[in-house]
Amino acid sequence: MEYGIGRHVFYLGHEMSVKAMRLDWVSQAFVIPALTIGKISVAFFILRLSNTRWHNWFLQTVNVTLIIINIPLIILTYAQCKPAALLWDPTLHGVCWDPIHQGTLAIFQGCKTRPLMASDKADPAKHTEH
Repeated sequence: MEYGIGRHVFYLGHEMSVKAMRLDWVSQAFVIPALTIGKISVAFFILRLSNTRWHNWFLQTVNVTLIIINIPLIILTYAQCKPAALLWDPTLHGVCWDPIHQGTLAIFQGCKTRPLMASDKADPAKHTEH
């Protein structure tokens, strides 16, 4: 709680609030790739269990899709405000996109590959020969 993380912004002063929000926004550059790498590693694990060409193609497509979606997401996370510091310090002068755009992009990123990963076709146990 040294930098205000874990406390409601209502109870923080302006300086602590800015520090906490800056840490939160900076962490996005690490969180998004970490989630992507985790999903890709699971797909690679499933690929090792798979023995069908279609299944391999499907999971490789999911991996490429994750990378294509998440690299722009990281860039757009910081490009949405000029200057970027406006993300964590609302007292600065500048311009930001309407927050609905970032929210829409985040929802798209979070659920775009979900139907693919949850489909029966992604289950190697249903496609292996015994």
